[in-house]
Amino acid sequence: MITYSDVSAKWWADQIRANRKEANRKTTKKCYINEFEELLASTIQETVNKNNSMYLSCEYSPIGVLHDIAIKCHLGLDLDLFPSKVKMNISKTEVSVKAGYGEPFEKIFANN
Repeated sequence: MITYSDVSAKWWADQIRANRKEANRKTTKKCYINEFEELLASTIQETVNKNNSMYLSCEYSPIGVLHDIAIKCHLGLDLDLFPSKVKMNISKTEVSVKAGYGEPFEKIFANN
């Protein structure tokens, strides 16, 4: 069964994978991105279980949890890997993403 934490972490990892290809970045290894996705999913699950919700964001580089996990997984904070002006709201029942300045939130997961 796909969970809110899996959907959320995969969304971020997919953004990095796409940006890695666009920038032709051979130094960012796929295994680092996979590790990032796994660690982010477990961190999201722990945080949401404790606090009922979580908020992730990236302005021009990752902030907070995204920052810490990117560093831990050797992704660095290169501006071309992470999307800009993104906000993600996460709960057990819904995940929504605002992908860009002035954009509306889009629901990417719902568990009703």
